[in-house]
Order: sequence, then C-alpha cells, then structure tokens
Amino acid sequence: MKYLLNKNKILFIIWIPIFTFILIITLYRTNYSVITTGDITNLSSLINVEGEYNSSGSMNSVFVYSNDRISLFQKWATSLDPNAYLYTESDSYLEFSDAEIYKMGVIQKNQSIEASVIAAYNSAKEVDNTINIPYTFKGLIVSYLYKSDGMQFKLGDIITSINGVDAHSGRDALKKAYKGMLVGSSVKILRDGVEYDLVLNESSSLYYKDDSLYTHINYYEKYDVKYSEGSPKISIGSSGTTGPSAGLMQTLAIYNKLTETDYTYGMRVVGTGTIDLDGNVGEIGGIEQKVVAAFKNNADIFLCPLANYSDGYKQYQKLGSKRERMAFVCVHTFSDALEALANA
Repeated sequence: MKYLLNKNKILFIIWIPIFTFILIITLYRTNYSVITTGDITNLSSLINVEGEYNSSGSMNSVFVYSNDRISLFQKWATSLDPNAYLYTESDSYLEFSDAEIYKMGVIQKNQSIEASVIAAYNSAKEVDNTINIPYTFKGLIVSYLYKSDGMQFKLGDIITSINGVDAHSGRDALKKAYKGMLVGSSVKILRDGVEYDLVLNESSSLYYKDDSLYTHINYYEKYDVKYSEGSPKISIGSSGTTGPSAGLMQTLAIYNKLTETDYTYGMRVVGTGTIDLDGNVGEIGGIEQKVVAAFKNNADIFLCPLANYSDGYKQYQKLGSKRERMAFVCVHTFSDALEALANA
C-alpha cells in the first residue's frame, strides 16, 4: 500500500506541471490575432428577388476565418500555415469583449446589405425604370469607438442630428456636420429606439492634433430599406458571416437577378470589396487569404478592390502555374466589375 501511495505521489508530481503547461498554452489569451483561409458563399441561394432572372453561373462572396486574442497553442499552430496572417491588435481593440467585437461585425454586415440593395436597384433602374426600392436615410450608426472615461456613445447608436443638422437634411449634410462635432456640440442619437440629447464632452467629440482632425468613433450610413415594398420585392437570408467585405458581390448578385443579362456568363464569380451607394468598391482585410480561398474553390474569376491590388496580386502570383485557370481582375467601381465580367 505504501508503495502504491508513493508511486501515485510521483505520478501526481509529474503530471501537475504538464497539466498546468497545457492549461496555460490553451487558455491564456495573447494580444495576437490571426486570419486564415476561409471559404466562399453562393449568394444566389441567399438572395431572392420576385420574378428574378435565372443565371447559368454563380456570384460568390468569400470570407476568412478570424480569431482574436488567440492562445499560445493557436499562435504556434498558425506558424504551420503558410497562408495565415498573424498580427498584434491595437490597445483600443483589446478593450472590447467578444460580444462587442461580434456586434461591430454585425453592424458592418447589415449596413453592407443596405448599401448593396440600394446600389443594385439604382443601377438596375437605369436599365429598366420600373425597378425601384423605397429607402430613407436615418443617420450615422456608430460601428467602432475608442473606449475612455466619459465616452457618451455606444456601439449601435444612430446619430440623427448634429448642431441642428438632421438626417432629413441628407447624408452629405449630416456627414459634413459630423466633421464639426467638437466639444459642446449638440447631438441627438437613437439608442434602442429611444432618442437621447447629448452635449459632447472631450471623450466623445472630434479633436485636432497637429492640424489634423481625429475622431473617437467610426460610423456607417444607416438606411431604412423597404425590402418588401420594392419593385420587385427582395429578401436576403443570413450567411452567418459578419463584416462589410461582401458588399460588391452582394450588389452584383442582386443586379444579376434584376436585369435580363446574365453577368455570370456561366462562370463561378468570386470577389470581395465594400460598396457604397455611389458604386465605389472599397478596401477590405484578409485579401491574401481570400485569393487562396477563391482559387481552392475553383473560381473562374476573382474581383479584387483597387485598394488591395498590390497584396492581392502578389498572392495570386504565388499560386503557381495553375493560377491561370482563375482570372485576377482589379476593380474600383461596380461598373468596373460589370465590364470585367462582360470581357472575361
């Protein structure tokens, strides 16, 4: 019995540090985040337009897997993936909880869908003037903020008025007023449907540094889009992803269903990029991993934002000789994308 007790004691002494080591490398969260190769989403199955035109190919967005504040074990595993991108987060980002990070992504995704629908319908109306979607500009929705003592805004707040300039004055007027949102400014917001009046303090206002204007918050334009009142009606399902990077492809997928010309031309079209109401395609993150994901999913053509062209094309070159089966095209606007597909 004494022998068994001594043996178990020895085993216990051996396993305690091993178990502790495993706990530390798997549970301790670092300041590192990682982006790895994801997958594509066929938007045709998510977007439904009344009386839509059929398509011989598909419009696909592409997403990456993003893990924030990874463990020491995940950091080691990342070193084994040649396509992974490891980076350190900013101090301000590290202050957010997982729930807040997810909420930011959802806000970005929702505003991306609104912009895509409006941009697609407005473009399609130039082809067929019976196409229309009712929408109203509601204000500027807070999508990111720098936490500090006295911060008066919260994620999801909708700024509806600044110093007497409200959403009814139009998006350009309210965005211009935003640039004058300094200490003492009078601001109206909608928070969970309730209106609040704020007089801005130093933690919430814009400020000057070295003759440049800086902000404590970031925003997206917020619209009330009447999907069920569109001509034709439209509904969009959930893909389970977050962020704004599917904007361009959502716009193309909707436009393709609204107009008679099939802009897929039988191809598997994959791309990325944000979109605004004017059809401008904006920069996104994780371009290298998205190029790889598109290639692995047998894309015929990949649409890359102009702002991401340098990094995207370098990754495209790394795909080797087989890369020629996937065309790589740089686009700056929605019109550029349509032209690229017509010429593919």
